[in-house]
Amino acid sequence: TKKKDNIVKWYKQYLKDCNHICFQPEVRNGFLNSNWLIIVKINNKKYKKKLIAYLHKKNIEARQIFYPLSTLPIYKKFFNSSNQKSIEAFNEFVCLPSSVKLKKNQIDYISRTIKKFFSEKI
Repeated sequence: TKKKDNIVKWYKQYLKDCNHICFQPEVRNGFLNSNWLIIVKINNKKYKKKLIAYLHKKNIEARQIFYPLSTLPIYKKFFNSSNQKSIEAFNEFVCLPSSVKLKKNQIDYISRTIKKFFSEKI
């Protein structure tokens, strides 16, 4: 939706100088990103859980991406070891708030909080 596209645009605008994260490409393998979730890659995965906890302390809901089903015992027999990409993604990516009810000033606050986290940690 146009609102979700604006949210991504605002995040990218406010976080463009944050070298510790990167956004998913707009188009990948010929498919346009729907921006259903706003997912960023944390360049140094050791900060992923710390960032999520820091955001929670600031009343900002962030979370890990979906847990890889292939790692759950009940599903192991259906997957082989070539599922490493989903495990890597789980260890490196964070979902940022992306409700269509978010306003530009809230995205600005979330972005400033993310930058503050990295300025204190690095």
